[in-house]
Amino acid sequence: MQETSSIDPDPALSANRRAIYRRNGRIHFAALCYASFLNGWNDGSTGPLLPTIEHYYHIGFAVVSLLFVTNCLGFLSGAVANVWSNHRFGIGKVYSFRIVPSGAIVQLIGYSMMAPGGPFPIMCIGFACAGLGLSLQNAQANGFVGSLKEDTRIKFGFLHAAYGLGALVAPLVATHFASSAHWSFHYLVSIGGWIVTFVEDKRGGGASAGYISSGFFAGLMLGRIVLMQLNRKLGERWVIVYYSLIVIILEVTIWVVPSLIENAIAVSFVGLLMGPIYPILMNHSSMILPMRLLTGCVGYIGAIGLTGSAVLPFITAVISSKFGIASLQPFIVSMVSTMIIIWALVPKVRRIE
Repeated sequence: MQETSSIDPDPALSANRRAIYRRNGRIHFAALCYASFLNGWNDGSTGPLLPTIEHYYHIGFAVVSLLFVTNCLGFLSGAVANVWSNHRFGIGKVYSFRIVPSGAIVQLIGYSMMAPGGPFPIMCIGFACAGLGLSLQNAQANGFVGSLKEDTRIKFGFLHAAYGLGALVAPLVATHFASSAHWSFHYLVSIGGWIVTFVEDKRGGGASAGYISSGFFAGLMLGRIVLMQLNRKLGERWVIVYYSLIVIILEVTIWVVPSLIENAIAVSFVGLLMGPIYPILMNHSSMILPMRLLTGCVGYIGAIGLTGSAVLPFITAVISSKFGIASLQPFIVSMVSTMIIIWALVPKVRRIE
């Protein structure tokens, strides 16, 4: 497909044309950052509202975690749709900016279903629609940035920092609505999940425990910006291992230290160190995957990531129903340890074209 916008124009073009291309590129990137912000808003909203949703519908951990599962199903559907559309229409940047608004409309439909606080099955369908819309936007945004020729690593950092900003702001608003009779009205405004329940049940955090989720996502946002230079200095492949080992230590302190303040600080630092991992993964994907497969592949990567964010909280809920929410921390430690092993298996260089 012919592309009508790019930030890497032919050098033979006039200076005026190059300026227009660059301006359009900045506008496009800003639009994608806003879409990423809304993605973060979605993910940061659920945790602070989980205890309220449980009480409102009189359901337990296992049932309420179906919200994660249906959200995941929507995201997987979007990943399949992205692969089909890229094969059918190509991966031109013009087409990306048709898909992103379409995803936003589907996301809006999902929130419209959630906002009235209707029957729980309707909430689940709304979460599925939100997941579908976010999946369409996420894959196209990462594919677009991955295809750029200039400052790709930095742009990935800011794109995913926008996600962290949305996830930071959302719990602040969701915590306010969590104590309101109209808690579902939160959806009228556009690890982070079960930690709120853990702090309420095991550390006596009360209704304000939702702010700890904001601490996590504040760290996530800052980590994706302030650690860029350190990541390059230490080596992006090894830095994930270093950060993950520190995260394991911090999670152990949350597990064994019965202090609300210490736990809140540790959660924020967990967010700080986990923040750079996803942008590094996306940047690495753009270096080892053939460009013709990039958008579809990052769609699948994002979908599998959301599958983990749905399936693992669901497993946590099942385990918690039997052993209590205190089982959250050892489960996180085991999952981060597994991530280190899997990362060691990822290729270092592109093997096919």
